[in-house]
Amino acid sequence: MLSPLQGTVIYACLSDRYKSPIRNRERNATAMSSAQGAELQTLVRTLSTLQRIYFSSVAALAWLVFDITITLGEEYEFIWKARWSFPKVLYLAARYYGLFNLAYYISVRLFQKTSKVSFTSHELGNDHVPISCRAWVWFDGFSNSVFFTTTVNMLFVLRVHALYEKKKTMLAFLLFLFFAEFIVEVICTALTVHSVTINDRTPGLPILGCSSSTVPHWTLMSWIPCLIVACIFYILTAYKLAKNMDVHNWFNLKLFLSRLHAHPLMDVFYRDGSIFFGMIFLVILLNTVFNVIGGTYLEIGAPWLSATYSVAGSRLVLNLKTISASPNSTLEMRSFSVAPGTFRAASNVHDGTETYSIPLHRRSEH
Repeated sequence: MLSPLQGTVIYACLSDRYKSPIRNRERNATAMSSAQGAELQTLVRTLSTLQRIYFSSVAALAWLVFDITITLGEEYEFIWKARWSFPKVLYLAARYYGLFNLAYYISVRLFQKTSKVSFTSHELGNDHVPISCRAWVWFDGFSNSVFFTTTVNMLFVLRVHALYEKKKTMLAFLLFLFFAEFIVEVICTALTVHSVTINDRTPGLPILGCSSSTVPHWTLMSWIPCLIVACIFYILTAYKLAKNMDVHNWFNLKLFLSRLHAHPLMDVFYRDGSIFFGMIFLVILLNTVFNVIGGTYLEIGAPWLSATYSVAGSRLVLNLKTISASPNSTLEMRSFSVAPGTFRAASNVHDGTETYSIPLHRRSEH
């Protein structure tokens, strides 16, 4: 075996005729090494990104399951025991479809074999039948953002409409906002999904789920109406509450909060509206930013959209019923009225046979 020094001397003694093939082989080896290194780095980044997406999805599902678990008692008392109605259907859709959507999303990401276009492809000896990535992209696009924004926005419409004494002009305005956002979302989602290119799975790599190209900027156009409509709903709620409490100085926060705390129903209305609007606004804003940044950030934020809409939409209904429902009854708030120095809220309580009008008194002082 030659030492490194001997090899160098022998190479220096070679004629140019023999040196040229050696240089070519060295350049080819260097090029192959660089290409393999780049591919390895790409693979490492891909696996790291997939891991972050998995962690984000599981965390969102865990948060949703936790929220469902801690509210099961109130939900059984005020939702399941109540008679069937449109708000009850909206509540159950917002609450449990979110759970199904996230669980199915994670199952596709973590466990499902996928095919590019066909439902019929299969692998021998494997119990998992590949799903169609094209069909999955359509399902994920419409079942996630479109379904949840539509369901929760309808709950907001009912909530704000009741707050404004069920006036027809307000209902017309709210429905205009609702359908305008819905139409824009459906069109932008359809254009986005239609433009997505499904990538082939890398042979020999144990990567499950579907892989697609960068999401087109049609998605950004669907987030903007969501932000605008959510802001309008919150402004309408805050304005009506401040007006009903006879607050003339909007900058006197101490007076506003003291009057708000004196009335439990109004307190819940404003508190929940602020908290859950803030949650929805934040998750929509983050997904908008992720869409602008591009890459895999949008996949990280998508599970939190489902979880947040599910928690916010169901809590808007459940918390209000918990604070204002009477035993063996379901409460539907109808209107508010203000007298100088006092506050009174009129409500309809349905027990299945009769309707009563009851006052909602001030919070007792301790």
